[in-house]
Amino acid sequence: MGPFSVEENEIDEGDPPTEVDKIVLELMEVMREQLKREMEEELKEDVRKEIYEGFLDHLNRCWTDRYVHEMAHDLTYTLGSWKEQLDADAALAASPSRQRELVIEKLKRSFDLSETPEERSESTSF
Repeated sequence: MGPFSVEENEIDEGDPPTEVDKIVLELMEVMREQLKREMEEELKEDVRKEIYEGFLDHLNRCWTDRYVHEMAHDLTYTLGSWKEQLDADAALAASPSRQRELVIEKLKRSFDLSETPEERSESTSF
């Protein structure tokens, strides 16, 4: 066998440890401690990452819930205003005399200077 074969370099367990054996054992202990610290740091980092991701998921769910709630509210408001407009349009179509009155009323409001332009545009929209 070659110069580095296992048979030639086997350590007899009964032999006292040599200086090389002591150095190897110390290095192994240092490496074991370093590996242990690295694993603990990785574990801490993994836990931090899990907590952070969980917190982000929680915020995302809260934001999504709030966003959906606000969108539902906005949609309800929009649909309600559309329904009011459709009801008003239906009432106008049903009564020609009422339609004439509303047109005259809107024309009067459009020349009323006490209202702001926004109020006028809201009150004059059909």
